[in-house]
Amino acid sequence: MTAAAAPDGRFENDTYPQRKRRVERRLRLVTLVGASLTLFLAVLLSGDAASAVYTAVPLWWRALILMLLVFTGACIASAYIRYERELHALQVLIEDGIPAGTPSQPGKRWAVDADVFWISGLLLFVATAVLFVIAGWVATADEPGQCALGA
Repeated sequence: MTAAAAPDGRFENDTYPQRKRRVERRLRLVTLVGASLTLFLAVLLSGDAASAVYTAVPLWWRALILMLLVFTGACIASAYIRYERELHALQVLIEDGIPAGTPSQPGKRWAVDADVFWISGLLLFVATAVLFVIAGWVATADEPGQCALGA
């Protein structure tokens, strides 16, 4: 048993400090994925390789990739905001003292809607990356022996 997790690994059995650590960890993961998304966006929108890929695929494919990027960013941002809100609520409870009559464990209190956005954002991020790689292969199919993704 570690101090950061409940004995059975389920969040329902966390204490308030344990739950706070779980939410803090999730916030770090969301921030990391958000930074990765920003880097991915910079790669997609700059350079000759990305330009070559975009000119070789149909317009609807480009639109689909950019639309998925926007949805991914919205999901990741929404997850971040919701986890941040949950973290603030836990910090207030811990720092101000848990009011009398409040259970010693938060129970099922969890930012469930944040999890939905988090998982959706991850899936959309993977889908966007896969579509871009496929677009690169489609772009190379027009010119045998040439690869639009690199030198």
